[in-house]
Amino acid sequence: MRALAGASLALLLAAAPQPSSSPQQTQWLGITLGETQANVYARFGEAGFVAQLADGDNFIAYALDEGRAAFYVGFHRGYVVSMQLARPVFARPSIPASALADPLGITLGMHLSEVVGKRGPGRQTIDARQRPTLTYSDPSGATWTYAFRNDLVDSIAFAAPKDAFDGLPRASAPATHGGTSFADALLDGATDEFSGAMDEEMYLLTLRCNKNGDAFREASQALANYEGHPYDVLHLVCPRGDETRDIYFAIGSFFGKM
Repeated sequence: MRALAGASLALLLAAAPQPSSSPQQTQWLGITLGETQANVYARFGEAGFVAQLADGDNFIAYALDEGRAAFYVGFHRGYVVSMQLARPVFARPSIPASALADPLGITLGMHLSEVVGKRGPGRQTIDARQRPTLTYSDPSGATWTYAFRNDLVDSIAFAAPKDAFDGLPRASAPATHGGTSFADALLDGATDEFSGAMDEEMYLLTLRCNKNGDAFREASQALANYEGHPYDVLHLVCPRGDETRDIYFAIGSFFGKM
């Protein structure tokens, strides 16, 4: 297995202090482990990249910190079981890393040596994207995993054992909207305009044309006011064929907040 940072990592781990017990932290960036998907959607919105997983679970990704970070929230049986902070794959290289941190103050872009200095040695692995990782477990079985690219933190992930939620009744599904009208607008719960726009872009990635499965292309965007509330209205077209669609986002949470 490829070494995390060559011989330098071995020296870092040998010199690092043993970590204190991992914090029994269940809340991160405003989301609490075990809270329902319905609560998350009501507070953070339903606009973002939404995906269903093969095992029946699902997640949503939100843009945070003026688009400098993507925050993935994973659900099992309708409850939050995982959270991951990462640099957006579509972020421009010139955009600085987000200053958002985990409970121990570790941020995206932090050097490997600083992570080891804060947390001590961890379990080394290579993830599916061929990134070196360090993983730390707490007594509950939950894990914090840091993935690195060029010795800098590329993502921070927290995950709890799913079996802890298997005995609970399945949580009620969140109230969702189709974005087909002002009354049916998708809630975009971002706190700044740049993140709000990125949430909308991520949501559009989940839509497909009915005839051929192509991704829709945004042809135009308009700001609208309906009953005193601001909305984004996007006009979408299919690259092949004549299919079009308008989709509505409620943007009151961030409208006018740069």
